[in-house]
Amino acid sequence: MNTATMKSTHKSSTSQMMLIMTSFPQMEEARSCSKHLLEQHMIACANIIPSALSLYFWQNELIEDQECLVIMKTLNHKIPSVKDYIEAHHSFDVPEFIAHPVSETTDTYLSWIQKEIS
Repeated sequence: MNTATMKSTHKSSTSQMMLIMTSFPQMEEARSCSKHLLEQHMIACANIIPSALSLYFWQNELIEDQECLVIMKTLNHKIPSVKDYIEAHHSFDVPEFIAHPVSETTDTYLSWIQKEIS
């Protein structure tokens, strides 16, 4: 990839779109957290997938739980605030928090994300 192409596809760190994944034990907690983050303009969108089967070890026991998976869209500079809120308000002792940069999106979608977060 040439330098001109690289410059056109990389945004500044504050406008870098990010996806956050987390899970909740109940729909109401997922909805409540998502609404708060939206109202505070920390995220622009939350997709709640109501039934995800999660398998994991917890305290040496294999657990199978139905959880709500939430995928949130935000910008890089909002990640610390979102993470702090989830850590402080989540009912799990160790809440899932995975943030991943979006390498490609449309200019119009990124503009919408930026408008909703500002």
